[in-house]
Amino acid sequence: MITLNEIEIRLVQHLAKMRYAYCREHGATATLYGNIDKSEKAEAIKREMDYVGAELAFCKLHNIYPDLTHDTFRSSDCTLSNGETVDVKQAPGDNHRLLCKVEATKDHIRQGKELPDWYALMVGIMPKYKFVGFMAASDLLQDSRINYSFPVPAYTATQHELRLVIQLAER
Repeated sequence: MITLNEIEIRLVQHLAKMRYAYCREHGATATLYGNIDKSEKAEAIKREMDYVGAELAFCKLHNIYPDLTHDTFRSSDCTLSNGETVDVKQAPGDNHRLLCKVEATKDHIRQGKELPDWYALMVGIMPKYKFVGFMAASDLLQDSRINYSFPVPAYTATQHELRLVIQLAER
């Protein structure tokens, strides 16, 4: 279990608010967002905090520096010591799957952005998370993994399909 400390929580709160504002300014929407009132905005920022908290917890666990940018749309959240990139996904509970939105992935490809090398799943909510495992992007981003039962189509993997350890390639 990775628990963020008080300073890390403040950093997450700040980044989440900044990322939320940037996304709204640029018309980006997620399934939770859209035309929202004040109470829904607070919930949206809380959800964003859970996402950013998972990213920071992953970096803390793997002793790497987090991506602290808030003013760009990224396809990965951090870079491992060998230069490979990771997109950290967050789920609130132990029985959730690794999910990656199909449309967001296709948007990154259309825009010429490099996709991450790995996807990682962290479960939990601010400030406590558990690392579940990795899956290579080449394994996750397969048409056979698209699940249409979510609000938006998503590539999915169950937790038992994820690897706790990856062998890092030398670059």
